[in-house]
Amino acid sequence: MIVVDEFSVGLRIDKFLQDTLQLSRQRIQSAIKDNYILVNNRGVKPAYLLQLQDNILVQMSLVQISKEEQKNNVVLTELKIDYLYEDKHIVVLNKPINCIVQRGTNSDEPTLIDYMKRDGILFETFSQEFRDGIVHRLDRLTEGIMVVAKTKVAHEQLSEQFKNRLVRKKYYAMLKGNLINDSVHINQPIGRHFKDRYLYTVTKDGKEAITDIHVIKRYGSMSLCDVEIKTGRTHQIRVHAKFIGHPVLDDPQYGAKTTGMGQRLQAYFLAFFHPETGQRMAFVLPISGRVVLEFSEV
Repeated sequence: MIVVDEFSVGLRIDKFLQDTLQLSRQRIQSAIKDNYILVNNRGVKPAYLLQLQDNILVQMSLVQISKEEQKNNVVLTELKIDYLYEDKHIVVLNKPINCIVQRGTNSDEPTLIDYMKRDGILFETFSQEFRDGIVHRLDRLTEGIMVVAKTKVAHEQLSEQFKNRLVRKKYYAMLKGNLINDSVHINQPIGRHFKDRYLYTVTKDGKEAITDIHVIKRYGSMSLCDVEIKTGRTHQIRVHAKFIGHPVLDDPQYGAKTTGMGQRLQAYFLAFFHPETGQRMAFVLPISGRVVLEFSEV
């Protein structure tokens, strides 16, 4: 609890808390709008002018986040996150390439969550098992739509939807070669690669993995495809594409690397049920120029 003294009377609450808590103005304003900060047990606007003896209640998780960031050696870049939707429970965003979702062992590389916190997104204090609100992942070099939970309840509910295959996920992929059939159904188990533990492969001892591929357009030596996955195995599309002999173009791990810009893969469609209201929500992105690149017809 912060009690306003005579020296702070007349200051805007967002500016006052920015200086007091050493947090960004954007984060403070977002917290005020979401009622994580109250004055005399009531919500106010960021432009509220402080009065003598006002009691300001600040949710402790804000302070904890600030202390964690001060101890963290992560250096954030100017990477821009495109936010598509946000409420008190979830955030839907377009993850850019060269952004990792979760930090690896002994790594100081910034994660998607680090950038979200930089942008003023507020999360409940998660335990390790909740992994900071992450309910699904995209590879570093795969761009596209993700949903992130802001609360434990949302995390649990969304995780159940993914587990029970209630979430629809569709991708644009540029595959190497000319697929003979317009549609390909792949039902092949995926597990750890027997030589490289950081890679995956089709193996009879793996977990069930189902991928449907539909050709949108052929460019002779490559095919633009619409891909839907029924399961969510790590590297699933990339592994299955390699398995059928048509790896994702420019895939540095499962295909013949060419430009070095990363696999031509975009998560363009995501549909799920809102964790509180139960309303079905669907998000669609236009095809990325990075996926088709120079292969469009002139």
